[in-house]
Amino acid sequence: MIYPPFGRTVTEADNQTFTLMTQNVARIHLDTHFAERTEFGRTLVNSAFTLALVTGQSTIDLST
Repeated sequence: MIYPPFGRTVTEADNQTFTLMTQNVARIHLDTHFAERTEFGRTLVNSAFTLALVTGQSTIDLST
């Protein structure tokens, strides 16, 4: 298996900024108190942000 040469740590600020920029109103991404009471127990990373990261990480593999 070949791994991409660059890694990326997703921070809470990354998730909050992306969620606010895309006007995603799902409380699970922003509201810590709400998220703690869900089955996940914490806020979740916006799935569109995850998709954007995967796309960006795969660019180097698809470009060569």
